[in-house]
Amino acid sequence: MKEVRKNYDKLKNTQKSIAIIVSVLLAIISFTNFYYANKLIQSSKAVKNLKVSAVNELKDFTGMVKIKSIPKIEKSLSAPHSHEEVLYYENYEEIYKQVLSENEDVKITDENGKNIHDIVKNKDFVMKWFPHKDKKKWADFKMGKIEIQPENAEKYFELETLYDKEFVKSKKKTLGVLETDKITIIGHLSENQISSGNPFIISNLSDEELTKKLNNNCTTFWLLTALSILLLLPAIIVLLKIFQKSISNIYISIFSLLISSLIFYVLYLVL
Repeated sequence: MKEVRKNYDKLKNTQKSIAIIVSVLLAIISFTNFYYANKLIQSSKAVKNLKVSAVNELKDFTGMVKIKSIPKIEKSLSAPHSHEEVLYYENYEEIYKQVLSENEDVKITDENGKNIHDIVKNKDFVMKWFPHKDKKKWADFKMGKIEIQPENAEKYFELETLYDKEFVKSKKKTLGVLETDKITIIGHLSENQISSGNPFIISNLSDEELTKKLNNNCTTFWLLTALSILLLLPAIIVLLKIFQKSISNIYISIFSLLISSLIFYVLYLVL
């Protein structure tokens, strides 16, 4: 009897530990998704609500700005392979090489009318593609007389394929934004420089395209948040049952949170 009780307590403690771990993980996922969804909402509102400022009118100004123009390249940047002058490029290279591959097969043999299963390990050399050199780079540029430090910006680009070729043992692809492309920058201007902001965005999309992209991403995060909360519910119920507490309050709390999230999203779409 004591042994049965001991095993029961052990099982109960194991269930409790699993429920706690799952609940914490799902809660972290929910709040992370909520954070990014809210961030995308703020970005979308900035795109829609901030008015475009003329670059030459921003002398000694400090604060969030939205500027549009063809960038002024301070030091030209040549894209790999295509050698076109660009504002920004992404270069991807893969190599085709031989590697050792291991797999297991089940060998069935008959011994005295019985099937004997043996696991046979096979080793062989195969050819596979592997990433070799990935590189992303910005040109040094300004918008008028405003210096731009783009490293921490969120990029929303329609990248142009500048080079794309496959050889016998390598693949090379270069995407980029031409230096003649008109771009939009939203960020915090301080001391005639933009290097951050809430949000800090650089894009060659139109306002309509950029807003649509942000809204689509936002919808995805809201759906993931709602899904995480729904998955969180069973884990919390298990926890409450283990601790022998009422589950009625938790149903109300979770339902209220879902309704609040839905109302918040609908208000965002309307406003």
